[in-house]
Amino acid sequence: MRLIRPRYRFIKPNSNPSYNNTFLILKYYRFLGKDLFASEWIGKITKKIEWKPDLPDDLDERCALAYRLGKIIGVNIPETDIIKFDRIENNKELVLSNPKDYYDFSEISISKKRGDCFNDNLLSDIEKSDLLNLFIFDCWIGNFDKKPKDYVRDEKNKLWGIDYQLWGPCDSNITHSLGYCAYTYDFTIENIKKYCLPDTYWKYIQYDTKVADKILTRIENINRKSINKIICGLSFYNNEFIVQFLENRCQKVRLDIRNIFGSS
Repeated sequence: MRLIRPRYRFIKPNSNPSYNNTFLILKYYRFLGKDLFASEWIGKITKKIEWKPDLPDDLDERCALAYRLGKIIGVNIPETDIIKFDRIENNKELVLSNPKDYYDFSEISISKKRGDCFNDNLLSDIEKSDLLNLFIFDCWIGNFDKKPKDYVRDEKNKLWGIDYQLWGPCDSNITHSLGYCAYTYDFTIENIKKYCLPDTYWKYIQYDTKVADKILTRIENINRKSINKIICGLSFYNNEFIVQFLENRCQKVRLDIRNIFGSS
């Protein structure tokens, strides 16, 4: 039996404001003239960061890798894939003011829509372990660009982390990571506390030793062989530097979390 490929259809521009061009698409399967298993996804065309012309053109791959890493350790990162732009039906309805302002979008990243942005005060309703797990995850990979709009809440009050383009190394130095405004940041406690969790979220995060130990142990069990398997099929500016970076962070994130929360 021939495998049925998913199809994609442009729906409308995304209502949430963003530096990049984001839009809603429908992913579905056509079988016997019927559209089946339809789900909404968010597509993203990445705008060039003019003040960083040397930035690696692998930001979509970083999104896809963040999802794969989150899946391995059990953190809520929406399913993410990279597809050819011309596979999206009705894509001519997507209007770009100046296409030259964007990176090549013959291929783009798409992420399954898991919820919507929300006001900070609604954090009191979500599962507390979700916020802690996402913070540990962002601390691990060096996501120094976490903003309130980078979280969404689903209908079951589960918290999801989104927007994973700016993280990880971008040169031969594997001890720092991309972050806010596409600059690199060292893994100091000050930087982690400032950029890996929005200021207004700190009053909601609750440290739980059992929850933290569970995810930290999963991270520490990831080795070079498993990292190479996880990034298979993705092309970065230098795959070996990505592997070295993650391998290094796997052994250091527990100490960072201990220093932040004062617990073992």
